[in-house]
Amino acid sequence: KAVCKMFGLDESFLMTNKAAVRLGLDKEQLAPQIDGHLPSISDYDIPDTTDLLFGPRFLQGFLRRNIASRPVNLKDTCKYCDECVNICPASAIKNTGKALDFDYNACIRCYCCVEVCPHAAMIKHDTFIKKVLKVFIEYKKKKMAQRASCKRAK
Repeated sequence: KAVCKMFGLDESFLMTNKAAVRLGLDKEQLAPQIDGHLPSISDYDIPDTTDLLFGPRFLQGFLRRNIASRPVNLKDTCKYCDECVNICPASAIKNTGKALDFDYNACIRCYCCVEVCPHAAMIKHDTFIKKVLKVFIEYKKKKMAQRASCKRAK
């Protein structure tokens, strides 16, 4: 609520607020009390956001496994301190004693594990297909921009 007020956004813009509404959580009860003046922030760019599940329902599992980024453990750097296991809101990480086991079906891609790791042993990993798609999309954007520029020049 406070972030939305500072940025002048509708509260339904944030996915966490949308999820709270879907779960039937009372917005007023969950809202923090704001004491004092909130600064107004207007010079910013909002990053693109997407739902965790995208595309036709029958393809969602495939897309999530093969295109969605995911947290990955760097085994050579990891000290198996369980900070990531303890912070994971979805309980999607288990320490087997010899490795970290990720349940990517349960993972909500919040990357709390990446942020909290004191050994920098967790990274956000893009799949090969996602990397290829990024390159293709950037190429198409450049081509479209070039065409638009040529049309304006005429």
